[in-house]
Amino acid sequence: YPITFKVRHTPVFHNGLLTCDDNGKFHGYMIKTDEYIGGIAAGQFCTIYSADETDRYCLGSGEIAL
Repeated sequence: YPITFKVRHTPVFHNGLLTCDDNGKFHGYMIKTDEYIGGIAAGQFCTIYSADETDRYCLGSGEIAL
């Protein structure tokens, strides 16, 4: 599912794909992106938004687990 997302309190939106991790090791969701995003650590939060830049709305948020 195409999304935009933000980590920590930065003003920058990043593009990504939201996927369900169903491989049995981790029960949750993953965000895949081609961008390098430095400084991400477990315990921080990520906020997920719709991909539409003209009508962006919040889909949810969650704690980052690496």
